[in-house]
Amino acid sequence: MKRQMTLRSLLVIVSLLLGLSLHSQALTIHVAAPGTLSSYIASEEKDQITSLTLTGDLNGTDIRFIREMAGCNPYGNYTEGKLSVLDISDANIVTGGDFYFYNTAINSCYYSTDNTIGDYVFFDCTRLTSVTIPNSVTSIREGAFCFCTGFTSFTIPSNVTSIGDNAFQYCSGLTSVTISNSVTSISIEAFRNCIGLTSITIPNSVTSIGEGAFLSCSALTEIIVSEENSTFSSIEGVLFSKDKTILVTLPSSKSQSYTMPNSVISIGNKAFAGCSGLKSVSIPNSVTSIGYGAFSGCSGLTFVTLPDSVTSIGGYAFSGCIGLTFVTIPDSVTSIGDGAFYSCIELTSVTIPNSVTSIGRYTFCYCRGLTSVTIPNSVTSIGKEAFNGCSGLTSFTIPNSVTSISDFSFSGCSGLTSVTIPDSVTSIGSFSFFGCTGLTSVTIPNSVTSIGFRAFSSCSGLTSITIPSSVTSIVTSAFQNCIGLTEIHNNNATPQNIDNTVFNGIDKTTCTLYVPKGSLSSYQAAPEWKDFATIMEEDLTSNPQIQTGNIKVYTEAEAIVIEGAQPGETISVYTESGAFIQTTQVTDNILRINVPRGHTYLIQTVGKTFKVAL
Repeated sequence: MKRQMTLRSLLVIVSLLLGLSLHSQALTIHVAAPGTLSSYIASEEKDQITSLTLTGDLNGTDIRFIREMAGCNPYGNYTEGKLSVLDISDANIVTGGDFYFYNTAINSCYYSTDNTIGDYVFFDCTRLTSVTIPNSVTSIREGAFCFCTGFTSFTIPSNVTSIGDNAFQYCSGLTSVTISNSVTSISIEAFRNCIGLTSITIPNSVTSIGEGAFLSCSALTEIIVSEENSTFSSIEGVLFSKDKTILVTLPSSKSQSYTMPNSVISIGNKAFAGCSGLKSVSIPNSVTSIGYGAFSGCSGLTFVTLPDSVTSIGGYAFSGCIGLTFVTIPDSVTSIGDGAFYSCIELTSVTIPNSVTSIGRYTFCYCRGLTSVTIPNSVTSIGKEAFNGCSGLTSFTIPNSVTSISDFSFSGCSGLTSVTIPDSVTSIGSFSFFGCTGLTSVTIPNSVTSIGFRAFSSCSGLTSITIPSSVTSIVTSAFQNCIGLTEIHNNNATPQNIDNTVFNGIDKTTCTLYVPKGSLSSYQAAPEWKDFATIMEEDLTSNPQIQTGNIKVYTEAEAIVIEGAQPGETISVYTESGAFIQTTQVTDNILRINVPRGHTYLIQTVGKTFKVAL
C-alpha cells in the first residue's frame, strides 16, 4: 500500500510538471505554406502555448488559428487559449484562406490581405500582452487591436503609413506607443479610452489626427515629437525652435505637454477630448483648423497658443478646459464655433481679433473667471448664451457692427455694472441681461424697436432705465423683479401696450416714471403705465445726440457720454454759464462723465465744444 501511494504521488508530480511545461510553452515555427499553421501544433498543446514566434507566410486561416490560441475565436467567443506573446516580425501576411473574424453587428466576414494588419484582426484578444508585427506591414486597419487590454506598450514598424479607426481603442493597459516616421495619419478614435496611456511619440510625418484619436486618454501627460525628426529642444522649461525663437513657456518642464509636429495640418473632431493630464499644447504653423471638441474636457490644460495659420476654431474645441487661464486667438481666425470655450471657468481675459465676424452660441458660456473681453467692430452677431454666466465681467462694450443681442447673451453676468449698447442694435432678445444684479443703469439706443421676454428681469441693482422712442414692443416680464428701479424714462410719446408682468415686482409707489412733454395724460390713462404713483413730464428736445466728425456726445441716466475721442485727449466740463467743473483724460473709445441731472453742460474737446442737457 505504501509503495502504491509513492508511485501515485510521483505520477501526480510528473503530471503537474508536464502541465506546467505545456502551460509555459514557447514555440518558434516556420510556416512553409500559408494556411498550414495548425498542422505544426498538436491539439493538446494549442491552448497551453503562451509565447509564439512565427516566420513564413500567414493567411486568414492562420490568423484565425492564432486568435483561438489567444483566447478569442472568430465569432468573438472566448476560448481556453493562453497565448500572451506573439512575434510575427519575420513573417509575411498574405491574401487568402478562411475568414478570421465575423462581425455580428454588421453581418460581415473579414479576410487577410497582403502586408496589412486587417480590420479587427486581434479584436478582443484580451490575453495578448505583446504583438510584434512584420516590417512589411504598411497599414494597421480599423479595430485591429481594439480591446487588447493586456497590452502595455506597442511599437509600430517603419513601413506603416496609416493607423485606422479605433485601431487601439480600449487598450486600457497600454502605457506607451511609439509610432514610426512613416505614419502620415492617425484615424478616428485610434487610441480612444486608452486610459493607461501616459506617453506617446508622434513623428513629423503625421499630417492629420482624426476625430477623437486620443479621446478620454485621461492619464496622457506627454506627447512628444520623435527625437530623430524633432526641431525642438527644452531649455529650463522654455521650449525653443532651432533658431531660438520662443514657441511657448511651459509651467514647469516639457513633461505634461504636447508639441505637435509641423507636418500636422488639421486637428480632428475630439482628437484629444478628455485628456485631462495634458497641461499645455503648442500648435505649429501648419495647422489651419481645430475640430469640434478637439481639446474638450482637457481639465489640466492651462494655456494654449494658436498659430497665425489657424482660420477656424471648431465648436466646443476647448469646452470644459477648467484649468485654462490664457488663450491667444490670432488675426487669422475668422470663425469661433458654438461653445468653443464653454465652461472654461479659469479663463480671465480674451481678445478677439478683427478677422472674426461672429461669436457663436455658448462660446464663453459659464466662463465665470472672465473679467475682460475685447470684441472688434468686425463682429456682426453675438450668439445665444455667448456670455451667459460670466459672473466676473464688470463692463462690456458691444461693437457698433452688432445688430441684435441674442437670447441669454449676458444672462447671469452678476458682476456686470455697465454695458454699452450701440445704435446699430435693433432688438434685445429674451433673457439677454437676465440676473445681471450688478447693473445699475442701462441706456437703450434709439435704434432698438423691441425688448424681449425677461430681457432685464431680476436686474435687482438697476436704478434707472431709459427706453427710447423707437421701442414699440416691450415683451412679457421684460423688467420683472428689477426691485431697485427708482426712475424709468420712457421717451415714447405714445405708451406701449404692455401686460402686467413687464414691471412686476417693482415698487410703483416709489419709482418715478418720466414721459415726454405733452404725453402725461396718455400715460395716466394707459393700462399698467397708469399704476405708477408719480408720472412726470420731461423736455426731450434739449437732449439730442450731437456728432461732429468722429466725436459723438450724448447722455444716459446720470452720465454724459463722449464717444470717438482719441486716447490722451483732455475733456473739460463746464456749466452753461462757463464755470469749470472738471477735466478728464481720454483712455478709451467711450468716456462717461457722471454729473447731476437737471442741468445743461458745455463739453470741450480739442477744438470742439458741445452743449448738452442732462
